[in-house]
Amino acid sequence: MLAEPVKPTSYVLQPRGKPLYEDESNANSFGMRMLTKMGWNKDKGLGAKEDGSKDF
Repeated sequence: MLAEPVKPTSYVLQPRGKPLYEDESNANSFGMRMLTKMGWNKDKGLGAKEDGSKDF
């Protein structure tokens, strides 16, 4: 064979093992500030009906 086998790449959504809103280094990040300004908090989901993703 000429080509080596390709290893599958796995991505981790929470690299430090805890949600992004609990990580102190992300508390002042641009994304968290924008979500907070738009009325998001850790108990609500995203979207018009607030039933979207809650694990940020």
